[in-house]
Amino acid sequence: RGSLQNFIRTALQTRPCANAWPLVVSVDDYLGPQQEQLLGELSYITAMTQLAKWYDTVGISYGEMVRDITYLEGDETFFNKKDVHFGHWAHQSIAWSVGFAAMELLSNYCYDEHYARTKENSPAAADDVANESSDDFKKIIKQNKMFLPPPLTYELARESVTAEFANAIETAHQSFIDRNCTSFDKQSDENMNPCIEAWISSPGGYGPGEINAFINSHKTDVKDWITENQMGEGWSNKIGFIATKADASFTLRFNDIAKDVRVVTIYFIRSYGEKWKDSRAKFTISRVQEKEGGGTSAFVVSEDVISGIHDDVTHTHSPTLDQSMVLSETILKGESIEMKVDLVSGSHFKIMGMMLCEK
Repeated sequence: RGSLQNFIRTALQTRPCANAWPLVVSVDDYLGPQQEQLLGELSYITAMTQLAKWYDTVGISYGEMVRDITYLEGDETFFNKKDVHFGHWAHQSIAWSVGFAAMELLSNYCYDEHYARTKENSPAAADDVANESSDDFKKIIKQNKMFLPPPLTYELARESVTAEFANAIETAHQSFIDRNCTSFDKQSDENMNPCIEAWISSPGGYGPGEINAFINSHKTDVKDWITENQMGEGWSNKIGFIATKADASFTLRFNDIAKDVRVVTIYFIRSYGEKWKDSRAKFTISRVQEKEGGGTSAFVVSEDVISGIHDDVTHTHSPTLDQSMVLSETILKGESIEMKVDLVSGSHFKIMGMMLCEK
């Protein structure tokens, strides 16, 4: 729940002056088998559904579409009892479920917008609100849900939730004023990207050439790391930057950064088998400063060791996971950051992406 909710909240805040939210779509293509207990298997879809409802985003689940058939018949057409990877019919069903949901989304959105503009005769999301009074604008914010709800956490209580929503509306209104959104050019593309660098590997992301270009543009040292495109590890190709020998290391330098950086997130493969035995990599993030008389000095602001192999030896799948490192000090715009990665045990570790962001 935590990582998905953080993603949704970050995505919804990328265009604060726009009069309509970005479209956020969560697709659940998982049916098992990570654990024997069905309630455990249902935990992710339960959280995804709750968050989609809470934030009024789109949640699509292939698992929910075929779960009853799979459990009732025990048929493996849409499911693999021993592995999270499944055959082409399951992949085709995922595509059908996304296509159907897209058509349903379009139909529902058009109906709701038409109703708001004609039946209720009220301002809709795209209307100009520059000349509205403060109270009237807050009503428009509330009516069109142009605010970010309070985080859905265990601490959020029924007794305080109404006040939390009121605070969220007030925050949205104040943000509109602080950013001078009344003068915002709706045709412009304001850059609200909180990251100086952000990439994730294919499918849909960086390919081998783009990963190599990224590494080459920032590297100061690379020893026994290469870009790997291994079809044998799954039809998703698992393209990534991989350590190939024990004691492999590399260092990247990001000079004169364009934005403050407080959080570094690493996407990586956690796998199984002999290849990944004892796989552990140490990530060290440092602030680089110029020294009087020349040269530079580096001050460590975060260190973390990430495991590339499952603790449970019965796991036979290779998910892409993420781990965030909150820096002890914010690296300020105009300064430089160094990232050093050392393979501290094992002979392989695969990086699938990374983000260097202000939050």
